[in-house]
Amino acid sequence: MIIAFFGFSIFELRTLNGVTSLTAIVSDSLEYINLIEGGTSSPPFSTRILLIYICKILPLAPEVSLLVVNSISILLVILSSTVLLRILNFSNTVIVFSVVAVSTSFAFAYNFNNPYLTDLPAMASMILFLVALKKEKFNLALISCCVSLLFRESIAALVPMFFLFFSFRKSVLASFIAAATYATPKFLIAGGVSTLVLQGEIDLLYIIKSITSYGILWLTCLLGYLSLRKKVGWAFKFELSLLFFSFAGSFLSSLHAADITRMYFLMLPAVCIGTSFLFERVIKNGGIILILVFILFSLILSLFFIPNYFVGSGQFNSFDQYVKSNAVEILILFSFQAITLYKMLAMKNIK
Repeated sequence: MIIAFFGFSIFELRTLNGVTSLTAIVSDSLEYINLIEGGTSSPPFSTRILLIYICKILPLAPEVSLLVVNSISILLVILSSTVLLRILNFSNTVIVFSVVAVSTSFAFAYNFNNPYLTDLPAMASMILFLVALKKEKFNLALISCCVSLLFRESIAALVPMFFLFFSFRKSVLASFIAAATYATPKFLIAGGVSTLVLQGEIDLLYIIKSITSYGILWLTCLLGYLSLRKKVGWAFKFELSLLFFSFAGSFLSSLHAADITRMYFLMLPAVCIGTSFLFERVIKNGGIILILVFILFSLILSLFFIPNYFVGSGQFNSFDQYVKSNAVEILILFSFQAITLYKMLAMKNIK
């Protein structure tokens, strides 16, 4: 609740009356608002039916309904992330630091600026799916997977994880039901399932935007997973498979969608887990202060990525313009983060 309150207090919330592309509700959200009001839209907006139906039930204006559902979803994402990390046997201190650190990332903080999409409820139900997998609760995993699919298709990349935790027969059944859940709204509403067409290309701009989604947390995540290399690999099948499938799904969707940075939101649980592995080692060696400094730099850095009430953004019409205008501050803070991370790695027994 503190993270959610803090996020909505410092980042600018888009409105229908916003005058720029950074203060106005974007076209994707307007599609959902139109559907909630009883209008029509093209897929994939029209086939993400669960968010639309929930908002129709609420006795509120469409944009307010979207805000309410997404605000609750933010709380559920944070809560379910802490539950998942607890199941993975991280200490409460590690959990708090990791969740707070990941909450400062562009991929997460963006949702405080634009909480009118399907990303958050889909992520909340997806993390519940991961909790169910880890606890090997088949029915809960299947239900949460299907619910997430009805919000957004992202979780489709994680469906193969059924085969790692349940029998082949149950996994095939789950895959069939998930495929039917995915396809049915598309056939009934759009008349068929469209094929995935990769339109993007990997160039310097793509790399910059991909890095922007988590910044140096990409490195903390990687270092955390590399710390597992001396341990028994099969014991970490959940963590490693999550990393592989979520990155594959994020990468493919980023080549298909116009918004590259947002597509890496699927990586949130994997980044949180990897960062927890690193923070755990740092804390054991007395590096709590270094982690606090690292998180402070991360929070300040997010202000130069996401429009907020401290750094002016009214004159910019795109994130590219906003980030470019803050390039010097971003590079300085990124350097401070890198130095802090180096200090962590320089501690005894961290490498």
